[in-house]
Parts: sequence; structure tokens; C-alpha cells
Amino acid sequence: MKMNNGEAYAIIKSIKKKTQFDYSYKMAAIRHVADMPTLNGVTKEDLRNAIKFLLGDNMEE
Repeated sequence: MKMNNGEAYAIIKSIKKKTQFDYSYKMAAIRHVADMPTLNGVTKEDLRNAIKFLLGDNMEE
């Protein structure tokens, strides 16, 4: 799935929301961010939420 950095950031920032993006888009965004040479613009909280999503702990708080 092709996506640019801006799209990946937007998905990562809203990864905890159940309705905005489906599972495949969230997984593609995580892959896209993981493949970036730097993580400028991605906060620790965003990364933490992405890891929780990968571990199946993707419940909204």
C-alpha cells in the first residue's frame, strides 16, 4: 500500500481511534514509519500507541 509521510503520520497520530482508519491502513502506516530513516515528528506517545496496537492492546482510553 502506497502512502506518503504525511498520511503515515496522520494515521499513527490517530491509531487509537477505531473508526477513522481500518486495520490494514494502520499496519501500513506503522510499516512506513518503521522504514523511515529518522522519526522526526513522531512522538514517544505515538510510538507507544503504535506498539500497543501491534500487541493487540488497541482499546481507546
